Amino acid sequence: PLTRSRDSVLVTSFPFTAARRRRDRVRVASYGRVVVNSRFTAGAVAQRWHRDAQVLHPPIEPVAPREKRPWILGVGRFTGGGRSKCQVEMVATFRALGPEVHRTWELHLAGFVEDPGYLAAVRRRAAGLPVHVHPDVERPSLERLYGSSSLFWHACGLGVDERREPHRVEHFGLTTAEAMSAGCVPVVIGAGGQPEIGGTDGLAGALWQDPEQWLDRT
Repeated sequence: PLTRSRDSVLVTSFPFTAARRRRDRVRVASYGRVVVNSRFTAGAVAQRWHRDAQVLHPPIEPVAPREKRPWILGVGRFTGGGRSKCQVEMVATFRALGPEVHRTWELHLAGFVEDPGYLAAVRRRAAGLPVHVHPDVERPSLERLYGSSSLFWHACGLGVDERREPHRVEHFGLTTAEAMSAGCVPVVIGAGGQPEIGGTDGLAGALWQDPEQWLDRT
């Protein structure tokens, strides 16, 4: 909306709609400043709204590490479509790690259920594997998973050209930051806001660009 305040702040998670029409540009320009959740989102604001933006990374609730187990954890809503968290692909990648890994390691997938059909697809793909699905998990149980897991996977944006469809990648990545606070090593897609959390030097974790790198980095 257009603001008439002399000192307004527009806080946005992502500029999903470009300011192409004059009235839209006027609305965006009416705010004194724009605040976003990542440098990635700031770049999208510059491209779509022609505004500079200040980056204020979202706060997270730190999670205490526990005794680590050979667990890989993925956290995100269970949904298909354009903003899927790619749990089906996580199961496929875990299967590709092979029987020797499966004798020791487990994959845990947690998140609230937005699409029951997608959750059912994840369960079907996981049949016969040491994969544990935690739908609609409560926060204390989620923190136990964070604390006990050794690796953290994030794959939102897999197969997406972020230059053409930046709205389909992770704009920041709260779950990655939470997992790292609990001592999980992130092995995450190098897209969107993920590189801002784990860094690009490989010291805190690993970034990947395609399924082959995903397997190799893991």
